Amino acid sequence: MKRIILTGVTAMFLLAGCAGQGQSTAMTQPIASAQSQESQSVQAQAPESSQAAQPQTAAGQSSQGADIRTSGEADAQITASQEAAAQTTAAQAALPSASGDLAQDIETYCQVKAQKDAVEIEIDNLEAAYRVGSLDQRSFQSQRAALQNQERELDWQEEMLEDMAEMYFYQNVELPQGDIQSLLDQLAQVDSEKYDQENQEHQLKLQYRNGEISREDFISGMKESIRQEEELDVREELLEDSLERLGWDD
Repeated sequence: MKRIILTGVTAMFLLAGCAGQGQSTAMTQPIASAQSQESQSVQAQAPESSQAAQPQTAAGQSSQGADIRTSGEADAQITASQEAAAQTTAAQAALPSASGDLAQDIETYCQVKAQKDAVEIEIDNLEAAYRVGSLDQRSFQSQRAALQNQERELDWQEEMLEDMAEMYFYQNVELPQGDIQSLLDQLAQVDSEKYDQENQEHQLKLQYRNGEISREDFISGMKESIRQEEELDVREELLEDSLERLGWDD
């Protein structure tokens, strides 16, 4: 009887042990499954992270390239400005200045105006050459900046000498004489001379623009044309004043 009871108790312990192992195995399987799913998720995320990093790297390289290009353009502009400044300094050193002698100053005034006309045409030709692609950007910017700086300096010289030039002609042009008809005839003659002078000036500018004459020849011809223009303007004004004093009203 005792042996039977012991056997029954032993069987109960064996059954309990089997049940415990079953539960342990059942608990272990979900944990292993969860670990497997987490590993698969990490592996799936890894390519996405790699793919996301690639655009960032490309963007970084693009940004670096843009910075390099910007830096290069800035260096080119600085170099162009430096070259323009050097050329302008040399041009300014060659520019004439007022002497206080009216006869000399009128020559200087005509020289300055002729040089300014030449520079304006040169700027126009330079811009035309750049538009058709026969001049690169760096050369264009450098040369245009030098010409523009020279043009500003010539403007200043012209303003400084303008009053002296006008004073010279008022002192050296003879006062008109005669009655109203005589003065009208003289005025008509001045108008005719002005027409010829303007045509001559237009022809000179066209020839220089087209490269048919040298800069030296253009400036020499323009000096004479400008001098004639200034003198004719003063003669015209004096004739009109004389006619007004005689009571003539057009």
